[in-house]
Amino acid sequence: MTQPTIAPGERLAGRYRVESVLGTGGMGCVYRALDESLGRPVALKVMHAAMAAHAGRFEREARAGAAIGHPAAVRVLAFGILEDARPYLALEFVEGESLSALLRREGPMGAVRAVALMRPIAGVLAEAHARGVVHRDLKPENLLWTRSPGMPEALRLLDFGIAGLEAAEGEAPVEKLTVTGQVFGTPEYMAPEQAMGKKTSPATDVWAFGAVLAAMLNGRSPFHGAHVPEILFRVVNAAPEALPSEAPGALAELVAACLQKSPADRPPNGEALLARLEALPVLEAARSPTLAPPSAGVVPTAPERLGAATRPPGLRRPILFAVGGALGGAALVAA
Repeated sequence: MTQPTIAPGERLAGRYRVESVLGTGGMGCVYRALDESLGRPVALKVMHAAMAAHAGRFEREARAGAAIGHPAAVRVLAFGILEDARPYLALEFVEGESLSALLRREGPMGAVRAVALMRPIAGVLAEAHARGVVHRDLKPENLLWTRSPGMPEALRLLDFGIAGLEAAEGEAPVEKLTVTGQVFGTPEYMAPEQAMGKKTSPATDVWAFGAVLAAMLNGRSPFHGAHVPEILFRVVNAAPEALPSEAPGALAELVAACLQKSPADRPPNGEALLARLEALPVLEAARSPTLAPPSAGVVPTAPERLGAATRPPGLRRPILFAVGGALGGAALVAA
């Protein structure tokens, strides 16, 4: 894996003072930095030099990500090119813990809590898909669990800065931001078409939404295995792991609909998904203000894997920012 090339203390783009390394991935590095112009922390995603040729697409997708105004999406703040021609993104810096870490710490959660947390994420997908943006790497590592004093718990969706854009009508398909012979993503949450290297669509995000919801109810991915080929085989060919018997029938039916092998058999996009979710009887209980929050204020201190990215040893981090997705998602050699 490529090592970070920017040292703490360096100043980038005339305004960002690098403070620490948050992680590295196949396409770049992520740094915590201070935006000296506004006096606030940001997360800087700096692409590797080999990605300079894709700067135009990064800018286009950064603009698309910045246009997503849903409060459950982490905001894209700026796009630019460094003096050495490397593209970068400045993104909102958010305190929290990944959903994956929360599930490891607390185990499976009940249906009411899971639906309450995921309903805003369906809203983000609805807005993104309406704008032609496909996330392509929705997974527990890219969902940030936050809880501010006096506020209910919430999830925020990361990595919309370099998500996938659908080609506009009459436009040639957008090139893939992958290394030749590789697919970027997380196998347990990749839709079958994505695992096979086929075209992605809003229905790809719908699959991932269903897989994440199943993981929240079961405590692990519905397509788990000992190694990547086994996981991908199950994604493409096998039925998902059954939900707990206490899961409401209507919720189980929605998860099953999301996890249909053919994209044409799933809810087609975030808007349809949100409509199905809003119709669930369990959502009435999820809206209840008396829903007891989970253990608040617990911050993990052990290093945690983020996609294929790693944190520097010894870095204690109550702040989590996505390094996964198109920037640092696991590289899977295509068969």
